[in-house]
Amino acid sequence: MGRFEFLPDEKGLLFENFIYSEFLKSGMLHDNIKYWRTKNGSHEIDFILESQNRALEIKYKDQQKKKDMKNFSVFEKEYPDLTLEVIDKDRFYIS
Repeated sequence: MGRFEFLPDEKGLLFENFIYSEFLKSGMLHDNIKYWRTKNGSHEIDFILESQNRALEIKYKDQQKKKDMKNFSVFEKEYPDLTLEVIDKDRFYIS
């Protein structure tokens, strides 16, 4: 595209895509990676790894917003058995 700056939303989308590609490169199958979103679309979690009982929210920003915290509480009420983790730009090596 000939440009080297990113729009604010592009950084987050690229970071999510990077994490997804790392899952695939590590041998995780596409069918084992899911996401969660409420029917009305107001809350979502980026990756659900059922085989590991983990849910991952990917954020490429320095500070979480109030809306993010609401997403987490809604999800945790519905799925208390899954461990919810936030992966951000400073902590993205997943063990």
